[in-house]
Amino acid sequence: MRCLVEDLATFAVTAGAWLRREPVLHNVLLTLVADRLSGDVPLSGDERFVRVVDGGETVSAMVWTPPRGPLLAAMPVAAARTLAEHVVGAAPPLVEVHGPVPAVAEFA
Repeated sequence: MRCLVEDLATFAVTAGAWLRREPVLHNVLLTLVADRLSGDVPLSGDERFVRVVDGGETVSAMVWTPPRGPLLAAMPVAAARTLAEHVVGAAPPLVEVHGPVPAVAEFA
């Protein structure tokens, strides 16, 4: 399992397809991406769009829009751990994370 950091357009296609499988669960992530794609919310340049893949298949995603903490999609335990390892040592250090409770608990 590994994390892929993508630009907004790529993330919207790759992770977007996966997120749309459960649009209610991932509504906030989908809206956040759509608002930036449309230009309704301008990009600051600090955003991070991360897709978690296992064998080339998307298993989760994260969008981080500082100064807010990362917003996680639903994910299996292994994906949460992979993503946490990816952001450990982030500057500035994380003080918050958002998303479905099981994903956030494993990530933390």
